[in-house]
Amino acid sequence: MINALSFSGRVLHQLRTEVRHHGFTILFWVLWLMLRLWLRHDGVLGRHDEMLTPFVEGITACLGISLIHRCVHADAPANPDTASLTRPIGREAVLTGKFVFLLLGVLLPFVVAESVLWRGFEHGWGQWLALTAGALLAGGFILVLAVVISASSRTRGQALGLGFGVLALVGVMTFGVRSLERHGLPWLKSMYDSAMFMRMNSGIIASVFALILCGAGVWLCFVPRRRGWALMLVLCAFMQEPLTTSMRQHDWFRGCDWLQLPERRYGGELTLHTGLKGPNETAPEQTIWPTLRISGLRDDEAASIIALAPIKPSEPRHLWPSEVFYTDTPLKVGGGDVWANNDHVRVLMRQAPAATLWLQGSYDKNNDRRWIDSDFKQFQLDRRLPQTERWRLRLAIHGVKRIASVPLRELWEKPQTFLLHPGLRLECETITDRFTSGETWMLCGRLHLNRSALIPAGTHQSSGTVTGRPLPPALMLVLEDSELRERRVHDLRLATPSHPSNTPNYDRSYAWQIDTATGFHVQITKPDAQYRLLHKTRADWISRSTASFYELEDRGIVELELSPEQMTQVLAETKEEEDKS
Repeated sequence: MINALSFSGRVLHQLRTEVRHHGFTILFWVLWLMLRLWLRHDGVLGRHDEMLTPFVEGITACLGISLIHRCVHADAPANPDTASLTRPIGREAVLTGKFVFLLLGVLLPFVVAESVLWRGFEHGWGQWLALTAGALLAGGFILVLAVVISASSRTRGQALGLGFGVLALVGVMTFGVRSLERHGLPWLKSMYDSAMFMRMNSGIIASVFALILCGAGVWLCFVPRRRGWALMLVLCAFMQEPLTTSMRQHDWFRGCDWLQLPERRYGGELTLHTGLKGPNETAPEQTIWPTLRISGLRDDEAASIIALAPIKPSEPRHLWPSEVFYTDTPLKVGGGDVWANNDHVRVLMRQAPAATLWLQGSYDKNNDRRWIDSDFKQFQLDRRLPQTERWRLRLAIHGVKRIASVPLRELWEKPQTFLLHPGLRLECETITDRFTSGETWMLCGRLHLNRSALIPAGTHQSSGTVTGRPLPPALMLVLEDSELRERRVHDLRLATPSHPSNTPNYDRSYAWQIDTATGFHVQITKPDAQYRLLHKTRADWISRSTASFYELEDRGIVELELSPEQMTQVLAETKEEEDKS
């Protein structure tokens, strides 16, 4: 008899029963996951990816939930047609067997399909574990929620009503929290602060609490048959999420913030030089302005100004700069997120032969420093008088790092992928002229980011602007004609809402997995003058040219202070020019 079997034997019996009843449904689920994987991995959706991806993910969620409901509702304690109380196998064995079946048949295939998309990014074992844990946490939360709703419903219509009721509850609570936040309770933050499912330490903790509460609700439904208490636990699981998430504002909670990374500080020693350059200055320097220079950088490094502003009396350091400031990294609307300037190109020039001819690509660097009088105009300084305030200069140091060099012909023949660092890669399509008028070629592609949101990326924060926004990746393409000793520099302009790209962006992130791709395109002017000069065909020029990709690698932040006397020397050249005029 079944009662004579051990608990594991009864669980195995229930598992075999589930396979017999729902085996073909599981097979259909696996086939759909394979089709979804093919659509996502091979880019079959093309330019319609951004529009059709939510539709595909919606079908995936509906199929998974319907499969869970079919499995649970067949023996739901609230279903009067199942006679679950008369099953000699026991309620605990029924629950355990169904749980093992759903884990192996629904959740495990989903995680395996997702893991295929994690390949090619050279993730370490920590990232692999975090990505797997994030997928299990997200899928497990949906699984236990669907189970407790199905087990508490007498009919499928009632289950559908409960499901919509839960969604409505989440919407109302989120709207209420956001309304309270707008009306004077800034410590109460909504779940939308960190996109889907709150990607911060308190949000992750709140989601784990919610998963545990919903899991306890499943047990209450099946074993002691306390449906009211089970639904109460589900309600508590959703009510505690925004409250637990808001705890991150308290100092005692910040101590367990494993996602907060320290700021990267530049390891070298930099020296400021003010005034006009003297004949005895022989150390390699980077010229900020003719009367302001820095030395101590390595040969492959260049500095960008994050902020230059006066230090106000009694101004806290973390509030500086509080008013106007100068920056090299404005990230202007419509600028395509390009912040690299000509100082980074000069690093490449130092590494190349002296006789190399350097040319600018199709986009000019409109964020390069101009003249000191125009750059300092916003401060409204009286430059005829000695300066009385100390100034602070915040610099971001970046090294110009070569990613890869390939023959230009390879970019014409097949797509190329280059790994920038684990979790981030550059995906280039083949060069074409179909989007242009015939005078230029077009190189399109994406910057593809894939990582887990459960653990921090890297060991330090990325350098950011004054507002705290991290600087986007800066990439350059250098086309080299070895015969003419000519190099042309192109910026890879990343797409923004106001600066679209021929390669559209997409965001396939969910829960605690980040999977985004930012499009870019580069317009390459056809070298007609080189054809005529060398009497070569296009194929010949392409065959002998080389394409090199460079990345600006973050080396850290450094802050330097200028005394009032030094600032007077910095502005001296402008004052002398005004006196002459």
